[in-house]
Amino acid sequence: MGFEEGRIKGDRYFEEIVFPKTLLPSHMSERGNTHLADAVKENREWLDEQLSRHGAILFQGFDVCSAEDFSSVVEAFGWEEMSYEFRRRRAFEDCRKEFASKVLFFCLEPPPEGGETSIVLSHVIVKKMEEAMPEFVAKLMKFGVVIQQITPKESTSEKAPRKTWQQLLQTKDKAEAIKL
Repeated sequence: MGFEEGRIKGDRYFEEIVFPKTLLPSHMSERGNTHLADAVKENREWLDEQLSRHGAILFQGFDVCSAEDFSSVVEAFGWEEMSYEFRRRRAFEDCRKEFASKVLFFCLEPPPEGGETSIVLSHVIVKKMEEAMPEFVAKLMKFGVVIQQITPKESTSEKAPRKTWQQLLQTKDKAEAIKL
């Protein structure tokens, strides 16, 4: 099974390269299914090339109907997994010296409205910033960035749950939290 190129309303072009690259199943299997994990296994090298060139791939029209199906797709790529365990000291002291080289999203049930997850080509943003404000970018490169996160007093159970500082820093001690 292969892929066909698709188009979406949000397609953007950067230096004549579409972002994200949208891929559809080229055909149905004998059972009428379009198994993305199988297609990934068969076309892994080509998909890696497309991802490197376009920065993001949007797969549409495949039978990915559960978290288990999505997990099979992730495993089919064969990429090394980066642990997502929260370690407060590492997260705050190292301040993102280690980045994920790839991030995968899955939507089981799209919301009736909104719900878009924004993705950007960070190298394009940096290039535009360097062109528009080179002194500012140089200052960021020299001194780094401090990120401040404002947390609620209580955990929220809304559609977008937010953690309290105690949950985020994994301590109830304000003095220890300040040290972090």
